[in-house]
Order: sequence, then C-alpha cells, then structure tokens
Amino acid sequence: ASSRLDESERARRESDRAREDAEAIARYLVEVFQSPDPEADGRTITVAQSLDNAVAKLETDLADNPRRQARLRATLGNTYRSLGIYDQAITLLDQARTFAMGNLGNEHAETLQVTNDLALAFRDDRRAAEGIPLMEQVVKIRRRTLGPDHLETLAAMGDLASCYAW
Repeated sequence: ASSRLDESERARRESDRAREDAEAIARYLVEVFQSPDPEADGRTITVAQSLDNAVAKLETDLADNPRRQARLRATLGNTYRSLGIYDQAITLLDQARTFAMGNLGNEHAETLQVTNDLALAFRDDRRAAEGIPLMEQVVKIRRRTLGPDHLETLAAMGDLASCYAW
C-alpha cells in the first residue's frame, strides 16, 4: 500500500510541476509578444523576430530552471516549425530532446514527444531520412510501453508513415 501512495504522490507532484511549467511558459510567451522591442523604432515586428527575441532571452531568463527552459525550447521550436522556419525549429527541438534524454530518460513521455516533434520538423524540412530513425524509435518505445493499440502508439505510427511518404 505504501508503494502505491508513493507512486500516487510522485505522479501528483509531476502533474503539478507540469502545470506550473505550462503556466510559466504561457506567461513568458505573452510577455515576449507584448514587450516592445526598443530597437524597432515603431516598425512592425514579425512573429519570427519576436520568437528570435524569446530564444535570445532563454539563456539568462531561465538559467535557474533548465527543465522549464527545455520545455520552452520545445514550444518555441514547434512554433518555428509551424511558421516553416525549420533550421531554428530543428535546433531548438534537438536541444530540448538532448535535455529530456539526459534528465528524464529515453522512455519518458516528454522525451518521446519532443523526439516525435523533432522527427516531424526534419520531415517538414524535406529531410525525412533524418527523422525516420527518430520516429522509429518513438514507435518502438510506445509500442513496448503503451501497447500496439494505444492512441499514442497509433499516432506515432501515423507520423512514421508520413515520414516514409514524404
């Protein structure tokens, strides 16, 4: 019974930390997009320029919280990807993946998600050959840990198929 309580408490703490991180990341992004750039001189600032500013501030603003910094890198990487700015997306997602692998392990849900996102960024950049081994790894781990019929396993298989088709 004690083991179940410990596991339940650990899961609750992880959930609380994830919620706090998500809220902090949302606040950070709101601040980045609402803060004027003093060098803009009234010129229009693009989303990409705001993202560049956010990335530049990451090292100092979140130096004391590397996990939150890695999560923000993943968020910014996915935002760059959605804008079609793949070099920056791949760089940030790879940095987030490196942190997750080293601190959470290769089977952690967060590691698998950022690996999946990195593979899709490679695919979108017409570098599917670099993304395929990453997606194969995600599918293999999800199949083993979640089962072959789990929704996340099936989604990863669909993403792998899209990498092959690209």
